[in-house]
Amino acid sequence: MVYLLEEIDLKAETIIGGNVDIDKLRVCMQDAQLLDLEPLIGHSLYRKIENEYEAGLNGDYKTLYDDYLKPYLIHSTVKNYLAIGAYMIDNAGIYKHSAENTESVTRNELDYIYKSEKSKCDVYAQRMERWLCKNRLPEWLKDRCNTVKVNNGSWYF
Repeated sequence: MVYLLEEIDLKAETIIGGNVDIDKLRVCMQDAQLLDLEPLIGHSLYRKIENEYEAGLNGDYKTLYDDYLKPYLIHSTVKNYLAIGAYMIDNAGIYKHSAENTESVTRNELDYIYKSEKSKCDVYAQRMERWLCKNRLPEWLKDRCNTVKVNNGSWYF
């Protein structure tokens, strides 16, 4: 799998500390890409970005990545990490890690932080959609135009 984010981007632009294990972040990055981003932009455009990411994006694809996809993925990864970051599974079972001289956040505090990150994702998703509607990349149009609309009475799904 090609990861569309660098560890440095996550740690420099979010509340994630520099010593957070990248292996735990990668799981959240993968979920952000496959479960959040791909349905948002469509399979064809997602594959185009993924295939050209390592070689270097250019033109509208670079603009899309730098201005919209990257910020979206950063905040989506953090959102996903907030749900699992405190937990660990190993041979001893499932446990919650707690460092010395720290205070765990309450469920309400965690919900507040989660909602904040989710809100940022939503804003970047809306901006991305407006940009895609304006710039009409062929891969995005292909998936958008191939969406099947089912008429169920007066409702379309």
